[in-house]
Amino acid sequence: IANIIEADPVITAYATHPRLVAMAEELIGGESRIVEFNAHINSRDPDWDPDGEVHYGFHKGADVPFATHVQNGLLHSNFVKTLTNLNDLGPDDGGTVVIAGSHKVDAPTQDLIALAYQDPSLIHQVVAPAGSTLLFSETLLHATGQVRSDNERVIIRSEEHTSELQPLVNLYFRLLHATTKNH
Repeated sequence: IANIIEADPVITAYATHPRLVAMAEELIGGESRIVEFNAHINSRDPDWDPDGEVHYGFHKGADVPFATHVQNGLLHSNFVKTLTNLNDLGPDDGGTVVIAGSHKVDAPTQDLIALAYQDPSLIHQVVAPAGSTLLFSETLLHATGQVRSDNERVIIRSEEHTSELQPLVNLYFRLLHATTKNH
């Protein structure tokens, strides 16, 4: 469900909660701006083979070093994501999986994914109670975990970027609008 931030005052209050905003701004290293706030529900794939190989749809929303910077000795990211669990996530419930350390590595994405499959100790899955929030840089390789239980994975997700990028985002949407308007 896309762009739910204004669907209800409770959702708006959560999305703009000072603790959530402060965590995002700490990782960004400056002021943040919410660009997306969605709800996601995942359930087990009906074609899931419990004996099959496990593969995830690893991806990232930004590249190192273009979306990162160091400030006062700390690594910051221009683009961050929060995932808040609306239900408990056990080991079979499809919690987000990440490739440890990938947010700092300037290497081809497919090479990092191949290395993680060769050394599965690099792949970590979120197991957490309802109400927990995972905050990470969009340079981190991540994916939805494999739902192996009968439970659904229900999360709300925000994407935030540094407010300094807003003029570029506005330009992008103006150009996109102009292009689609003429076609």
